[in-house]
Amino acid sequence: MRQVPDFQDTYALAEAEGLLVMGKVKEGNQRLAEIKARLEKLDNPYPGGWSSSGGYFYFPCQLPGWMGDLAGVRAAEKDYFENAPKDAWADASRRLALALAFARAGDSGRDLHHLDAVMQMIGPFGYASLSILPGLDSLREEPRLLAMKAAYER
Repeated sequence: MRQVPDFQDTYALAEAEGLLVMGKVKEGNQRLAEIKARLEKLDNPYPGGWSSSGGYFYFPCQLPGWMGDLAGVRAAEKDYFENAPKDAWADASRRLALALAFARAGDSGRDLHHLDAVMQMIGPFGYASLSILPGLDSLREEPRLLAMKAAYER
């Protein structure tokens, strides 16, 4: 994960998320700020774009989501709809990334919109993997997420 050509900050983003999940907010936010500073210096900060052909990747919505930048997440979503290559297999990963980004940035309408799309693509069993994602903690009591859980349990 330290040398992924199209996604050079994969390791750093995973490390920052780990720090945040462990409650080390100051350190996690510092790491995110460092990543943002690096990406802002690049002509093309996301050379892999919305591709998911690599083993490890991130999407343009993730850093703004982790940083609570709702405008940045919305801009990334717009870019996704306008520019992401058509790929039904990859779309579940992309839409999940968008759902997590919106959840982290505080838009509990768009996050569930994308989660609904993911569940339509992969079916109720998909809830099993969603249920453990810390990025969705803010949605645990949302009726739509509880409905996904009930469908999975049935």
